[in-house]
Amino acid sequence: MPVWQWAILFWAILWGFQSIGVWLQMRSYAALLNDLRQQFQDGFIGTGYSPRRLSKGSIVVLVVNSDLIVQRVLVMRGFTFLAKYLPQPEFEGLRLAALSAAVPGTRKHASLKMAIDKAAAQIGQLKTTREQAAYGLAKPALA
Repeated sequence: MPVWQWAILFWAILWGFQSIGVWLQMRSYAALLNDLRQQFQDGFIGTGYSPRRLSKGSIVVLVVNSDLIVQRVLVMRGFTFLAKYLPQPEFEGLRLAALSAAVPGTRKHASLKMAIDKAAAQIGQLKTTREQAAYGLAKPALA
């Protein structure tokens, strides 16, 4: 078999492994969100991510109550689907507005800070949409 056929076969095998990894990661993510929705029925759940090209990226799942007090922060850092969501208890109990400032400003934590900021922004949008729907100012989005 010529070299180019081996290269295509090798690429197809790698693509298959990547597809399986993505499927496993999405299944884990969906299960995590379902568990959090059942545990925390009042408040908001936001997610944020910060992909990196040459270093570890971060995915953050942030749970706050209706008073915007952080109830749970789960962080996944890593390159592959083998990384797990790890709780960050040092951030629990903080107000959402103070959460970003509580993350160290080091280069090592830059992706974590960006992911937390994105999750906090998502929660802010959800809160605004819910309040507008409660006052009849906007129609709620279809689920």
